Amino acid sequence: MVILSVLLWISTLILVAYACFPAISILAITFRKRVNPMPAQSEMSFACIITAYRDVKIALPQVDSLLKQNYRNFHIYLVGDHCEKPDFLPEHASLSILFPEPALNSKVLSIKYAMDRFVTEPAAILILDSDNLVQQDTLNHLNSFLSAGYTAVQGQRTAKNLDTTVAALDALGELYYNTIQRDTPFLLGSSATIAGSGMAVRTTFFKSYIDRLFQEGKQFEIAEDKLLQMMLVQHGHRIAYCRKALIFDEKVSLGSQIQRQRTRWIRSWFQHWSSAIRLAGSGIAGTDWNVFYFGLMLSFPPMFLLVAGLIVTTVAGFFAALIVSPAPAPLWKAIPKIPVIVWRQILAVMKIQASKKDFMATDHSQFVGIEEVWKKRKDDFPYLTGK
Repeated sequence: MVILSVLLWISTLILVAYACFPAISILAITFRKRVNPMPAQSEMSFACIITAYRDVKIALPQVDSLLKQNYRNFHIYLVGDHCEKPDFLPEHASLSILFPEPALNSKVLSIKYAMDRFVTEPAAILILDSDNLVQQDTLNHLNSFLSAGYTAVQGQRTAKNLDTTVAALDALGELYYNTIQRDTPFLLGSSATIAGSGMAVRTTFFKSYIDRLFQEGKQFEIAEDKLLQMMLVQHGHRIAYCRKALIFDEKVSLGSQIQRQRTRWIRSWFQHWSSAIRLAGSGIAGTDWNVFYFGLMLSFPPMFLLVAGLIVTTVAGFFAALIVSPAPAPLWKAIPKIPVIVWRQILAVMKIQASKKDFMATDHSQFVGIEEVWKKRKDDFPYLTGK
C-alpha cells in the first residue's frame, strides 16, 4: 500500500506540473519582447505542394489563393491522389497538377511524387492541405523568416469556417495550441511545433527528412509532421513561428469528424511520448534549452487526458486515504452524499462577506461522555486495540 501511495503521489505531482506548465509559460512571455525579422530583400523560390485525396476540386480555391499572392517566385504542385480528373482544371505557368497512377494512398508519397517532378529546384518547400487558403502576404512573411536564417517556419493556421458549434470548438483548440505550443515556446527561445500544413522548410533539409522516412519505412506514417519537427530540433535547428503568415484551415463541422480526427492525434501522442521525454532528457544532458523545452512540450498530454488524469488521481488519493486510515463503515456509506457537502461549500463561498460581521459559530448538540463514545467507536481503531 505504501508503494501504491508513493506512485499515486508521483503521478499527481507530474500531472499538476503539466497542468501548471501553460500558465507558467504564458507568464514568462510577458517579460519577452517580440522580435520579427526584417522584410527580405529578395524573393526566395518556393515549391508550394498541395496534397489532395479523393477530391481534387476542393483544392482549387487554395490554388487560386496562391496565385493571388503578393509574391512571384513560386511554383504550385497540386497532387490529386486517388482523384478523378474533373472536366475543368485551371492552367497557369506557375501550376502543375499531377495525378499519380496507381494511387499512392499516402501524404508522404504524394509529397515525394511532387518533389520528383519539380520544374526547377526551389530554395524552400511549403506544405499545404487541400482545404487550406493562404492570405495574400503569407509567402512574403515566410520568406522573411527563412531569409533570416531559419531552416523551418510554421505559419499560423486559423479557422476558415466558424459556422457550427463543433467548428468553433475545433477552432478554439487550434487557437489554444497556437499559443501554448507555437507562439509561446518560440518567444521563450525554443521551437514551435509543426501543425501538419502551413510549414515552410528549406529544400535541402526537407529532402533529407523524406529520405529518412523511406529508409525507416515510415512513408505511410500518420503523424509525419511529428517526425519532421523532432528531426529538426535534434539537428540543432530552431523552428520559427510566424503569426503574420496566415493559413486558413477548414474546421470539422460534425462530432463524428472531430472524434475521428482526435483518434489519430491521441494515437500519435501515445506513439511519440517516450521519444519526447528522451528528447527533453538529451536537452538536459547537452544543456540545450531549445531541445529540453521542446521535448518537454511535446510530452504534454492532450487536455482531456490531463483533466481526466487529475480527476482519477484525486479520487484515487481520496479513497487511498480512507483505506489507510482506515475509515469506519458509516463514512463509506456517506460517500454518495458528498455532492450535498460540495453544494454547501459553494454556498459558503457566496457568504464570505457575511462572515466579517458574523462570528459564524458552530452549534453543538452531542452531550455524551468518553465511555459511551469509546464503546461505539473502539472497533474503528484496530491499531489501538490490536485487532
